[in-house]
Amino acid sequence: MLNAVLYPKGAALERSPATAESAQPAPTAAEINAPAAAAPKATTNGRAGVKAPAISDRDLRIQVKRADAAKLKAAVKAARLSKSVKRKLKYSTTKKTVTLVIKGVRTSDEHARKAWVSRLRKELDRRKVKPVYALV
Repeated sequence: MLNAVLYPKGAALERSPATAESAQPAPTAAEINAPAAAAPKATTNGRAGVKAPAISDRDLRIQVKRADAAKLKAAVKAARLSKSVKRKLKYSTTKKTVTLVIKGVRTSDEHARKAWVSRLRKELDRRKVKPVYALV
């Protein structure tokens, strides 16, 4: 199969005709590296720019049905989280779900969080809490 692709027996394909776009000369290195046109620095509210969004992929999230909210809170309490983790902890409630959010704890150092995450998972399993969504 590879020989048929690399060494075809048929006639060579014809070159496609040049278009106005393909006939343009290639850009120089200076044109490629040139800074883009300056964006307007002021927004409609007079600020100097738009605030960058917070990094949310580092947040631990466990979402459960609202009926399991008490079990989730009891599991978190029984997991004996450190004070530094407790300070970053909050619950977000909607009509149907409750979400545990711990800000900024999902870092590249998995070893540092392994102990308390395993305690939390153990307590959730012990209480038979089935997460709807979990990002641990």
